[in-house]
Order: sequence, then C-alpha cells, then structure tokens
Amino acid sequence: MYLRRFFAYLVSFALIAQPVAAQNAAPKAPAAKAAAPATPAVASGTALRFDGREYDTHARILLKWPNAQAARSRTSVNGSMGIINLPVGVNANANEIKNFAPNFIAAAALSADKKTIRLALSKNVRIVKSYDGNIESLDFVVENATDPAPYNAEIGLIEPTSDTAEPARSEHYVSAELKPLINWPAPAGAPRVKVEASQSGSFTRITMSGADFGPHLFARKGDRAAVTLPGLYALDIASLRSHLPNHVKDAVRYNSATHTSLVMDVEAGYQIRERQEAGTIYIDILPPGTVNGSYNPDEAEKAAPKAKTKTAEPKAKAAAGHEPSDANPVIGDIAPQSVAAPRRTIADPAPSGTLAVSIKETQPSLVLDFAFDAPAPAAIFRRGSNIFVVFATKANFTVPNMPANALVNSITAIKGDGASGIKISASANAQINPSALGNHWFIGISANSPIIARSIAISGERAPDDSNRIKAVVPDAITNGTLTDPEVGDNILVGMALGPPSQVVKTRSFLEATIVNSWHGLAVIPRVDDMEIRLAHDGFVVVRPDGMELANVAGSGANGGFATNAPGFVDFDNWRMGPQSSFVQNLDKLKRLAAVEANDMTKGFALQTDLAKFYLAWEMPHEALGVVRTIKATNPEAAHTAQIIGLQGIAQTAMLRGREALETLSALELTDDAASQLWAAMAAMQSGDPAEARKRFEAGASALAGFSKEQQAKFLLNEAIAAYQLEDFVAAQLNAERAKALATQENTKELASLIRAQVDGKTGNAAAAISVLDELAKSHSDEIRARAVFAKAMLDVSQDGSKRAESIAKLDGLRYDWRGDDLELDILRNLAELYIAGGDVRSGLSTLSAAATLRPELPAARELRNVLAQQFRHLFLEGGAEGMDPIQALALFYDYRNLTPIGPEGDQMARGLADRLIHLDLLPQATELLKHQVDNRLQGFAKSQVATDLAAVYILDHKPDEALQTIWNSRITQLPAELNHQRRIIEAISLAELGRFDHAMDMLEFDTSKDAARVRTEIYWRKGDYRNAAVQAKVNLPAPAASFEPAEAGEILRASLAMSLSGDRAGAIALARPYGAAMGKSAYAEAFKIVTSNEVPAAQRLTAAVAAVRGSSPFDKLIRDLRTNVATVSTPNLATMQNAATGPTDGNPGIVNPKPTATATPATTRNATITRRPVAKTTARPKQANQRSAQNTRRSIQAPKDPPVIGGR
Repeated sequence: MYLRRFFAYLVSFALIAQPVAAQNAAPKAPAAKAAAPATPAVASGTALRFDGREYDTHARILLKWPNAQAARSRTSVNGSMGIINLPVGVNANANEIKNFAPNFIAAAALSADKKTIRLALSKNVRIVKSYDGNIESLDFVVENATDPAPYNAEIGLIEPTSDTAEPARSEHYVSAELKPLINWPAPAGAPRVKVEASQSGSFTRITMSGADFGPHLFARKGDRAAVTLPGLYALDIASLRSHLPNHVKDAVRYNSATHTSLVMDVEAGYQIRERQEAGTIYIDILPPGTVNGSYNPDEAEKAAPKAKTKTAEPKAKAAAGHEPSDANPVIGDIAPQSVAAPRRTIADPAPSGTLAVSIKETQPSLVLDFAFDAPAPAAIFRRGSNIFVVFATKANFTVPNMPANALVNSITAIKGDGASGIKISASANAQINPSALGNHWFIGISANSPIIARSIAISGERAPDDSNRIKAVVPDAITNGTLTDPEVGDNILVGMALGPPSQVVKTRSFLEATIVNSWHGLAVIPRVDDMEIRLAHDGFVVVRPDGMELANVAGSGANGGFATNAPGFVDFDNWRMGPQSSFVQNLDKLKRLAAVEANDMTKGFALQTDLAKFYLAWEMPHEALGVVRTIKATNPEAAHTAQIIGLQGIAQTAMLRGREALETLSALELTDDAASQLWAAMAAMQSGDPAEARKRFEAGASALAGFSKEQQAKFLLNEAIAAYQLEDFVAAQLNAERAKALATQENTKELASLIRAQVDGKTGNAAAAISVLDELAKSHSDEIRARAVFAKAMLDVSQDGSKRAESIAKLDGLRYDWRGDDLELDILRNLAELYIAGGDVRSGLSTLSAAATLRPELPAARELRNVLAQQFRHLFLEGGAEGMDPIQALALFYDYRNLTPIGPEGDQMARGLADRLIHLDLLPQATELLKHQVDNRLQGFAKSQVATDLAAVYILDHKPDEALQTIWNSRITQLPAELNHQRRIIEAISLAELGRFDHAMDMLEFDTSKDAARVRTEIYWRKGDYRNAAVQAKVNLPAPAASFEPAEAGEILRASLAMSLSGDRAGAIALARPYGAAMGKSAYAEAFKIVTSNEVPAAQRLTAAVAAVRGSSPFDKLIRDLRTNVATVSTPNLATMQNAATGPTDGNPGIVNPKPTATATPATTRNATITRRPVAKTTARPKQANQRSAQNTRRSIQAPKDPPVIGGR
C-alpha cells in the first residue's frame, strides 16, 4: 500500500509539473504576448463541474456537463495512472476531483489542450461508466468488488453509511424530497418476475421470484429504495400497485439498458431489510426504531393483510407505448451489498488491541454492543451463574460501569488462549438473544428472550485412524480457543463461529467431557487433560490422542444392597430397604443423611439418588421425581448423567406422563440401556403409540429377566396390549399367557385373562371369550369389572347387530359407573358410534363432543377427537349428509363447525355446503359460511384458496367491493401459479365492476389466457372500444357446432356485434356462415341475424342487439368455472411454504429452524389434492344388505348416508 502511494505521488508530481512548466517558460518572441493567457484560454472551453463520494468498495466521480453530450468520455487505467479523454475542451479545475475521493485518487490534472484528465490512483481499480442526461458517472471500483448500479439523477449521490450504524438514526434514512415515481412499461419478451406482498400488524413483506436472476443490488435514499436485478426482466407489479400494502406509498418498475429495478417509496423512517435465498428476494419493511432481532419472525407464517377502509390509488402509469430513456431513470447510486461466504481464516477483528463494550439499558433488559473492525467469530454459553461471551481476538475488553439491574450482577473482562471477551454474573432467569449485524455483535439480556438460531448437531463418530471422537456440526465455524473458568479453575474449550447464531439446544454429557448448551458456538468442559477441539470442514471435532471412550456416565456401583447395573433397572426388593413396617424409619434415615451431606457434591449426589430409588421402589413416583429435580438443580453436571435421566423417565412413566417419559427415555445417554427401553415401551403405550411400544420392547427384551416376576408380567402385558391394538393376535395371546404365569398379584392375573378373552373374541372363539368376560364381570377390582362389561357389550353387538340397543343401554349405564381414565373415553367413543350407526347422528356427535373435553391430556382423548373429526368428515366431505335437507345439514354444520379441518378438506366441506346454498340462490348464507372459514379458521394457502372462492361468490352476488377486499386481505407469497391466475382474474373483474378499467387491464398485463380475454372483452365493451373488443372476443369463439350453450352463443354474438360496431362489417357477416344455423336455435337468434345480415341494421334494431350483448356478460359463467377450478388447486410443497413464511432476518444468511410439524395420516393429510364433486350430479349409493334405518321416523327429517364402519377397542 505504501509503495503504491509513493508511486501515486510521483505520478502526481509529473502531472502537475507539465502544465506549470508550460506556464513558466520564457516567451520565444514578442508574438507570444499577443497569444491569449492560460486562464482566458480555458474560459473559452465548455464549463464542466465535478462532484463525487467514496464508499468502502468504490468511489463515484460525476462529470456534470451543461448539456447532454452527443459523444461520451473514454477512460482507461494503466497501473497507477487513470486517464479520462473528454469529447471537447473544458473549463474546469481538475485538481478538485481528489477532494471527493481522497482514498482513491491522490492527484488529478488537466492537460494543456483541456481534453484529457490524468489521475494518480491510490488503489488498484477499474473504471465503470454510466450516464443520466447531462451527467457522466465514473465509478472507480476496487478488485473483486461488485459493480454498483448505474447513476440515478433522481436519487443523486447518497451519503456513505456504516453497515453497523443504527438504521433509524442514520442519515441514510433521513427523508428527502424526491420526484414522483413513474411506472415504466415492461420490456417485450423479457422473463417475467412476480412481485407479491403480504403483511401483518408489525411488518410488510414483498417477494420477487419466478425467473433465474443473479445476485441483486440494493440502494436507499431517504424513504425511496431500489432493488436492482442484473439484466432485463418484466416485473409483474400489477397486484402490488392495485392495492399498495401497508407502509408502501408507491411502487414502480424501471428498466435501463442493462438492469431492472423495483423502486418503492415507504413511509417516513421505516426500515428495509432484504435478502436473497433459493431464487427469491425477500424485502421486509419494518417500523421505525426496530432494534435488531426484537421483532417476532413467527409473524411471517401468519402474515395476512389487514382490511383497508379505502382503496389506495397508485400513481399514474406511463403513457402507453412510452419507452424509458436514460433521461428518466429511477435507480440510485448504490453501494452493492452482496453476501459473501464466511472465510475459514480471518485476521484479528480488533487489531487495535482494545475493544470497548457499550451498554444500552431498557429496564429491566440490557443490550451489549461489541463493535469490531471485521466480522468476529464468537461463542456464547452459560456455566452455573456465569454467562461467557468470547470472541476470536487477542484484544483486551473494557466494560463501563454497570448500572443497577435485576438480571446482571457484574460484568468482567476475561482472556484466554485464542479467545477473549467478558464474563457476565447473571441471575438464573437471565436469557441471552445474540445477533450479528455487519461487524457488530449485539447481546440482548432479558428475563424472557426466545432465541431464533440454527441448531448444532452433536454425535459420536469414528475418525480415519479408527479412534472415536465427538463431532459437532457448527455452521460458519472458524477457529477454537481455551479459557480458564476463574471461579472453578478448570479449562473450557471453545469453538467459535461467525453469525447468525447457532446453538447447542441441550447439554450433552459424555464420559470424558460435557458439552454445555449454548446460545452460539461450542463450549466443552473436559474431564481429562489431553482433550482438544479441532476445526473440521463442517464444524469442530473433540478428540483425544488415543481416541475417546464415548461411554455413558453410569451409576456409582453397588452400595448397601442397591443394584445399579443399568440406568433403567429398578430393584423393587432391595431398594425398599426392608418391610413396610420399617418404611418411616428408613425414609427418615435417608432424608437425614441427604441433608447432612448436601454440600458435598459426591456424597450428597449418591445419597439423594438413594432417596429417589427408595421412593420409586415403594411406588411413590411423584416424590421420586421431586428428588430428581432437586439433584438437577443443585448438581447441573450430574443432572445429565444416564442414571439421573433414567430415574426421571421411570418416575414419569409411573405417573402416567407418557409423552414426557418417552422424551426423557429417548435421550442419547440411554440409547444402549436395554432396561430403559422397557420403560420407554410403557411410556409409548401411554402416549397412544403401540408401534413404538413394540419397537422399544424388542430393544429391551434382553433386560426383562433382571426384573422381578411381577414387573416382568407388567412389561409383558404392555406388549400384549400393543400387539392386540395392532391386530397381532398371536403375539397378544402368547404374551398375555406368559404374563399370567409370572404375575404374583391377582389384579395383574385378571388383566392377563381379560386380554386373552378379547383375543378370543377377535379370532372367532366368542363362546370362550363370553365365558371369561362373565366371570371377570364379578371381579373385586372395579377396573377389571368395568373393562369386562365394556368388552362384553362390544362383543355382543359385533356378533349380532340386533343387540345394538341393548349394548347402547349397557354402555350408557357404564359411563356413570367408571370415570377418570382412558376406559371412560373408550366407553363414550363406542357409545357415540353405536348412536350414529343407529341413525341418531346428533346424539352421537353430542356424545363425542362432550367426551372429547373430559381428559384432554390422555391419549384416548386425542383418539376420540380424531373419531369425532372422522364422523364430521364423513357427513360433510364424503357425502354422508347429502340425504339430509340442506337447511338441516347447514344447522348441523354450524353446531359443530369447530370440527372443520384446516386445509383442503375443510375447504371442501365449506364449499360443498356453499354449493348447495348457491344452487338454492341463498347467496348471503353461502358467503357467510365461507367468510367464517376465512376469518376464523384458516391461515396461509388454505385461507387464500377459500378466500378466492368467497370473492367469486361475492361477484355472483353483485358485491365487487367485498370481493376486492377479500382478495386483498388474503394475500400471501408463493401461491401456486394456477391459484394466482384465478385470483387475478377475480380481482380484475372486481376492478372492472367498480369502473377502475385501467387497473383491471394492469392486472391482466401478462395473462394470455382465454379467461383474461373474456374480461378484456367486457372492459373494452364498457369503454366503447369495439375494435379491441372484437379482437378479444375472437379468442373465445367456440368451434362451429350444431347447437351452442347459452354462454357460447353469447360469446359468438358479442364477437359479431363488436366487429360490426368497429366498422368490420365484412367480418361480422362472415360469421354467419359457420355459426348462423346453430345461432338460429339460440336465445340470441334475432340479434345475431340483425348483426350479420348484409343490410346495414337500423339504429333501433342495433340498439336491441347491443342490449342483448350486455345481457350476456361473460362474468357469470366465468366465475362459476373459476370456482370449480379453485377447488382443484394442490397445496404447495412444505419447503416453499416455510420459505415464504420465514420472518425478517438481521441481514446475515442463515436458516431459521422451522417449528416441528406433526406427521399427518394419509386420511387427513393437508397436502392431499381434493377434487370437489358437483353437488347437482351426485349418484345414489347402492343398497347394502345391512343398511341402517333412518335417524328419525318423522317425514320432515331426512337420514344421512351410512357412516364409515369404525370398530371399538
């Protein structure tokens, strides 16, 4: 750099010396005095003024001519010399150029002929030229930097801004007086780019997609912003301009010779964040004062526009046929903001050796700002009461005086090997929300600060040398370092990465190390001295010279007769420490010892573990879980051992907390423990997952023999029930028999007999089953007795349908005898199904609905809600209610409309009922039904699809304003092209009905379909443009036929009359040959004859024909066809919808982890394509042998069709 500056100054001296020497030379003859002096000579040239700014990657110098020049300047670069060859001699002071770009240009001089400017360059640059009217822009761009967009006189030179400045306070965002925007026509034949908008109360999102374009550029001046694409594209912004989204005042497109831009004016002070991902540009417009990361990205998933009371009118479009020129560009002077891939090695981000931390307090929260000179790799984690924030730098950190705060006690600087930063002594509820923006790290500290971060995957792997090691997949991993915990005194190994944040969600404990949960980066606490972290190609690896054991931390061995062979093993005999008579004495002893040794980490942990085992052995799981929680709170490292995790999972299983227990017992630390898998099998059954239960039982079968006989019997009964529910009756029978042989308690033996009897009933041995069930109905156990009566009632009705009423009576009585668990829900579910099978649909739905709310936490309750939804689905999706009176069906639907599923099936239900109402001309009721779905039930794609149908019905009901608002209020991005087409047609029709013809035509600008031609025909008719109406009408002419439907005949009449009125009488007459005979049979026969006759029609007869045409508007049939097509659009794939729903980012590339989504069953999947059946053309079902009777005998009540057959449990 210094050598280049030295050469630059040498060149500067050479440039300056030449004109000075010429001026100081002695005259050779008196005639020289007659020559004009230097200054007057210059004055005779063209006046030229200079302006410019310099930025990080380029400097922009402007040559401002008095008028636009026919010839342009020529530029070249030769080493450290830059040359500008001007088209004419100029009157200018070239030396002032260096004042505009002192870091790029050391000196400048004008040649003696006033036509060449020579520049001494301080950097290795290239020159990029652009023009706007009378201004030439010369951009001096450094190596490997992206070319800035062409200069824009409307925006001018923007002030250089720091990437780390707070946007709301930067001059970059100060409102400026700008000229009104002009929307330019799209280039003919250019690839189409869709521009769509969605919005919520907090922000607006605009997306650009649909074409294969390269990296975009972004610029902003005041409240005007430009997003620029390299190349020519046709931006489809009609939908955006017809109803501008919140916070956008105007939006236009502009095409220069080489670039395409979307230019917007936003409300004063609003921030704009943009990113490009997977071929789509996302532009988020955020409120003033938004602090980095403080908004909620989840709002993007449910972004839906709020209704506006008035229609926003966009600015006028450029006149038709007006081509953009260089004199009217709207792209600004921009500094490219492309996102580069993170570097694997970096220089120290704080080269000065010191870094001052600034603190911004917003009680009770804090925000710490770390301002580096370059992006800094970081690691952020908690250990005990301390939060460590460290970076890959050798700098010393200085912290200002800490204000009093409830969350943070103190902040001190720390320094280690390859890492330094700060240690925050914080309260237990203090949470961190880190974010990286440019060269800054912002650390938010609050009591409730959910983090949006990428996940770090931790796993064991085998190294190439066949040794074991731990692998951590860390995005943007850069380097590692070591810290010494000043309070504990041991070392912490850290792996640091660039932003955005990547977190370790849960602490992982291994035999030789603990990987603590982090907010960003990796932190490892080794238990051995020879462990280290190494950088890998996709993160870090934790290694030892001879490899790692990767064994789980097991129990502490035997002590006082306690067996601890496996984390999931429970020794019920030994852990009780004696008979029941000694229970109180032994409990007091364990409590006293645990309290005395509470401060000893080793002894206290062992004694507290013994106390938890004691409680488990005496079947007191609530107390055992309380002790486990105490251990986890007082000994965080021991909390993640396999032994404590196993005790927690067993206690949760004994408490019937199936889902919690299954999650606990699925921990990686218990993967190899067979005993834990047996408890996980029981937890899976409690969660209603028999398939998972059988899988877990198989994994733990090898540990079965180690348990007591009674516990073995319980595990085997659990397996038998799972096999029975999966209809593996052989396995169910064998395991029930084994359990009965092992059981030592009478209740367990009776339960085994019950399962065996149910298997007999399913396998055709009904007589044996009934005999056993009758005996069990006399049991002393209330549970066994209730289960036997229930099984007998269901077996009776399955054997003889005539016993349905008797079984209903039994179950109706049993529902009051047994309350409180999944058996009660089974009774109610099967009772409801018997009601429905007997024709009493309302009683069945009422029973199911009431039962679904009894014990919502039980797996059986979830299953019951599924049955209720299935019955509702049968009635209103599969045609079960088609035999009912439409009004009665509507009443039943409204009574249980909360069961309407979200997605294609729910849409189909609502549309099916709406079709029946529309068929009866009950349009207000139909719109009310669909509007309820849109306003209260649906989100995302489903909402947009049903809203499209609702808007179509509004058109049929002659309410275009409501139709328009419905379309606008359901906008989201990334909708399927077919649905977008239908929505644009409806929006165009609504605009046309409201008299907004120009906006309606804008909506159809890129649409070449026949539907669009029909709408254009109507618009041209209403505008009196018969020539264009004729052109559009010809597109939809049907093929000649013997006869036509009324809508087809109307199209033919419109085309002939449009030709006639536009002066094309010959064309109109020519239509009589192919269509005359068939049109003579239509309702428009007389009108068609008048228009296509060889004689010029009289004015009165022509008026009658025009009236007939206006009465044959294509909108009605078009809307009905669109409604049919809307129902067949498939849901877009999940990845597309997640990308569209992702919230605004902080400007760094990254993946926000989507929320987990339950896997739908094939019968209820939302991604299924639903084909709507026409209501008017339903076909009666064939009669079945055992078809049920009607739900009522009164003639005014019509029975629905047969429901699906659902067997009882």
